[in-house]
Amino acid sequence: MPGTTDQTLCPACGTKQNISQRSAGQEEYAGTCISCGFYMKLRLQQGASDGVTFTVNGTQITVRDEFNPATSLNEYLRRTGVSRGTKQLCIEGGCGVCLVAVKLYEPVSATSQVYAVNSRNPTPTMQQVEDAYDVSICRCTGYRPILDAMKSFASDAPPSLQGGMIDIEDLNPKMCKKTGERCEGKCDNKRDKKSCSSDRQRDSGSLSNVGARAVWFKPTTLQELYTLLHQHRTDNYRLVFGNTGFGVYKEIGPWMYDILIDIKGIQELYRIEFTPSLVWGANLTLTNIHDLCDKARSNASLPYAAVFAEHIKKVANNGVRNLASWAGNLMLKHRHPEFLSDIYTMLDVVGTRLLIGDDTGNRSQCTLKEFLSLDMQGKVIEAALLPTYTDTNNYIRLYRADHGHVIAGFNMKIDKTNNCTVLQRPTIVFQGISGTLNRAENTETFLEGKQLGDPQVLRGEYQYRSGGVSLVRPVSSATHSYDTRQEEWPLNQAMASIDADYMVSGMSRYLDDVPLEPGELHAAFVLSTQGNAEIASMDAQLALSLPGVLRFIQASDFPAGGQNNFSPGSRASEEILSSGRVEYAGQPIGIIVADDPQMASTAASMVRVTYKNVQPPLLDLRTAINQKSFFPRQTDPVIRGTQTVTAIAQSPHRLPGSVEIGDQYHFYLESQSSRCAPNDTGGMDVRATTQWVDSIVSVVSLVLNIPVSSVNLEVERLGGAFGGKITRNHLVSGACALAAYIMQRPVRLVMDLHTNMKSLGKRHPVIAEYEVGFTEEGKLNGLKVTYYHDCGHSDSDGSLSRLINFIDSSYFCPNWNLTTMTVKTNKATNTACRSPQGVPSHFVIETVMEHIAKTLNKDPTEIRKLNLYQEGQFTLNGSKLENCNIGEVVSQLETSSDFEARKRQVAEFNQVAQVCAYELGVPMSLIRVKKIPSTANANSSLTAGSTGSELCCMGVIQCCQTIKANMAPVRMRMPTAPWKDIVSECYRSGIDLSAHMPICLFCSTNPFSEYHSHYSVYTAAVAEAELDVLTGQSQLNRVDILYDCGESPEIDIGQMEGGFMLGLGCHLLEESKYQPHNRSPSH
Repeated sequence: MPGTTDQTLCPACGTKQNISQRSAGQEEYAGTCISCGFYMKLRLQQGASDGVTFTVNGTQITVRDEFNPATSLNEYLRRTGVSRGTKQLCIEGGCGVCLVAVKLYEPVSATSQVYAVNSRNPTPTMQQVEDAYDVSICRCTGYRPILDAMKSFASDAPPSLQGGMIDIEDLNPKMCKKTGERCEGKCDNKRDKKSCSSDRQRDSGSLSNVGARAVWFKPTTLQELYTLLHQHRTDNYRLVFGNTGFGVYKEIGPWMYDILIDIKGIQELYRIEFTPSLVWGANLTLTNIHDLCDKARSNASLPYAAVFAEHIKKVANNGVRNLASWAGNLMLKHRHPEFLSDIYTMLDVVGTRLLIGDDTGNRSQCTLKEFLSLDMQGKVIEAALLPTYTDTNNYIRLYRADHGHVIAGFNMKIDKTNNCTVLQRPTIVFQGISGTLNRAENTETFLEGKQLGDPQVLRGEYQYRSGGVSLVRPVSSATHSYDTRQEEWPLNQAMASIDADYMVSGMSRYLDDVPLEPGELHAAFVLSTQGNAEIASMDAQLALSLPGVLRFIQASDFPAGGQNNFSPGSRASEEILSSGRVEYAGQPIGIIVADDPQMASTAASMVRVTYKNVQPPLLDLRTAINQKSFFPRQTDPVIRGTQTVTAIAQSPHRLPGSVEIGDQYHFYLESQSSRCAPNDTGGMDVRATTQWVDSIVSVVSLVLNIPVSSVNLEVERLGGAFGGKITRNHLVSGACALAAYIMQRPVRLVMDLHTNMKSLGKRHPVIAEYEVGFTEEGKLNGLKVTYYHDCGHSDSDGSLSRLINFIDSSYFCPNWNLTTMTVKTNKATNTACRSPQGVPSHFVIETVMEHIAKTLNKDPTEIRKLNLYQEGQFTLNGSKLENCNIGEVVSQLETSSDFEARKRQVAEFNQVAQVCAYELGVPMSLIRVKKIPSTANANSSLTAGSTGSELCCMGVIQCCQTIKANMAPVRMRMPTAPWKDIVSECYRSGIDLSAHMPICLFCSTNPFSEYHSHYSVYTAAVAEAELDVLTGQSQLNRVDILYDCGESPEIDIGQMEGGFMLGLGCHLLEESKYQPHNRSPSH
């Protein structure tokens, strides 16, 4: 790459220019771009390639030095627009939105391999298809239909699946194997074979690639690797295999290194041998290890094979396991001892030794414990040496309490014939107890020679005993039944969402899919690492020294008259950037602006911040209650009846109790995002992922001190996010607008998952203390509840005014006393999350029912049925119940779910578009839903509480009636004309074919006030669960839900199923852990 030619491209703006020589050795060049000022550092290397060639959907692509060699495939596909249907969120392969099917060259077999399910097995079973979907985290409307669609390709798919079973083999002749599109018969087999051959030759050879910011090497032998390690021992280098670890630890991102060495092509590192130890080469992926162990289940010399095979299925997910190597996992543990490595636990529990090679040609062995303290500079893991066993007395078990909690491994040699005597020192490995504890050595010493059958050894007998076999999760399935009225089609016709085809094909465009404009920049938040402290100083020099990092923005940079507040009109203001006081760990305190999103994120983590007046953060709701950390009361106590205290006191039975429910992260798959660009009138053009268009306009206006009319906002898709984008996108859009204003260039702020989770609030945790009085039969007399609501550091988003609509659920109580308390903690401001008042308040009243049943030793279902609302009764919010059919719903569900029979067995065991089409009388194919601009929908209301669809339908009905009235004269003249002809004639006649109808959810001037009231939807569910009371492992065997839904069943059913799954997560699986020492939350 000559330094005096005009062929060097600036990677930031693409300008061709000369780069002046820097070193006398003619090997390294440096300079500043004449166009954008970007600093470039280039290295000349003989025989180096200046690009890489690959194919995407059959189209050959060559990428040269316009991209950093550290650029991920996902980033390239999205930035160039090759495939924006491929998304990104967690940037570590954990959520599944980034996955693609890749054909990779495998040195061992000298062939290209694809890990897609149908590529590995042309006739997969439904179980194999479902297992492959462990990578997809989805609990929205479409989660179950998506899975059903995939299972329809399985060899054992039943005809009951929608569309029936689809034979993959029947698809092959119709689909191009290169492009994935319909076959057009244009392929040349000879040319294709030649192309495949050249691809293999290119993949199998050694390679060095010179990029603008790094050099990429791809050795094919260990000798080549060690030569490179010797040459670059003192350089900033990194070995690359699956490259999955940087999603967890940003500082090892490949963009942080000058030298990248790809070791995937080294065949010696793929070896599998019995010598007599079992030898695993370092390049074996977790999928390779699983398959190897799965095939060796019956091998008596490898008693750990079956255990390893089952445990590896719990590590990460299929996508990560297909790429990640076991050695790379250990290197993460080496660099970060606190990292919970399943692979470390597996290998250490059987006494594995590692074979380590270095750049001097030396090889040595070490234990896992020794490895953690070994200097690995210039060294590489070559293999693992696992023992084989000659007897059958070894018992090896692995335990995992979900991600981020505790991992344990046990290896004991036991004589079962002698009261379970431990014959030799066992191995007990723990991770998650602390950052340094990996072996329970004192316990190992104590247990040697002990008899486990002796109750004194374990200091007491078991209260519970777990089954000897883990719960086996069967293939999931779902069936639906509903009625429909054809005379009202398309209003209640079962059909998919109107843009479903575009979404599932990846053609739908979301905010971060919008192509970058020339000169567009990227922003990332700098987050506090302390909560309940003050900022003493911030130093961004190190961050600004990174290539492509342009600006650090802090609270003092707001324009004159602009306000550092993203909650205008709320009970309390919230700062966009902390001006000194830090309320919670994860609070934004600055913004980094760079020309690359990864570099912006990395630089943000390198801003050095010091704190003063650091106090212990208040993180626990119970502790906050005890310390009386309350906000001013929002609502007065709600009282029904005049004798609540007396009714409770005079009841035959009185019970006090309390119930707690924690927070829950929304996990929307499109993260909080905003894109802002200064326009030529002094205003700001904004795109945002928000549920509240009008409020974003107000925030940007307030932050920049510009008129509201100067802010133009567009939203690609309104709603979604389970309530998480009603108010919390205000922070993101306000910060993005500030950065765009300061830089006077378009700026995009797309939060990654970790920043999203740390800086923004979640579902409100709740503690409810209650006292209930009831009769001998279990009928409620009186109920007193004090409801504590964890708002986080601000109560700006903690309204409890609608709690009275939910807390009584389906149960009548003549005397109520409900008191609400909003609690302040040092956490991000919590916000609405799907059924924000319904989920916790229903849990409260259902707990009361269970408590009553347990006290009376009665069936909880009978207690519930005894207290159900009846026709004409009044709810806690004063609404009179009409058409109250909850009793009928419960009775019907008991019958349809075989409730009584299954209960005995357990004891033995122990829409908007459709409304428009209906009103206009046109087919659904003519209906389109467009993106929402604030200029055309000024003063719009938020979408929340599942009211968006209803309000839109109400507005659409009125608009359609207006349009129909305008078109009536033309329709009378052309009664049989097609719709398009009528529209054309209306245009020629000058008839207005647009209509606008403002609907404000909370306005007193709502034109539909006669309909503006709450109504009840009656639902009942029966769930059959299996629980291991010792380990906590649980499984739902069957769920029956009877839902009195609307008349668009497919969409309503999807909403119900998605809501149910989110509820399962809330009550059974999801938890936020707050790290000690004032650190930020982990999940």
